[in-house]
Amino acid sequence: SYQVLDAPIKESHFNQFVELENKGWKGKNKSSLLNRPTLYNLFKALSTVNTPHIKMVLFKLYLDDKLISASICFQTKNSLHVFKIAYDEDFKRQSPGLLLRLFEIQEAFNRNLEIYDFSGKEERWMHAFTERKHHVVDYIIYRKTMTAFIRYIGFIRFKPFLKRIHLLERILKNLIEE
Repeated sequence: SYQVLDAPIKESHFNQFVELENKGWKGKNKSSLLNRPTLYNLFKALSTVNTPHIKMVLFKLYLDDKLISASICFQTKNSLHVFKIAYDEDFKRQSPGLLLRLFEIQEAFNRNLEIYDFSGKEERWMHAFTERKHHVVDYIIYRKTMTAFIRYIGFIRFKPFLKRIHLLERILKNLIEE
């Protein structure tokens, strides 16, 4: 089942999203909201905003009573923008994130919105929905550690090379990205 919550989002629902996100690889990588207090506080504050121009919308996908995917989106007058998504990695083979995205697109149509913005960098799976492209600037900031330096070198040197030859991309993906 699906649930759609418009802002103001109750703290219990917001915390449920945050816990789900932290449970998986984002928690292990320290990139979840719980590991980024400034970003957590920003999203927490935005979860109460509900104006005619912008509001937070929290989408949830449940299997029975278990939350298996959730996303934080922002709705403007004519668009829905995805900002954060989380899913239970025990169900990754069933693609709960993609199932939730399909529901979000349907909900955007139901709300008579003109734009559904996947946000973030372009991924191959998005081409099933659109060929329209938009430019995204992605800033990556690395900590001053040896691990971060290795990731940086991997991101700027090895990943482009591997993409060209299509070898070992999956193996190195977790090391290089996020």
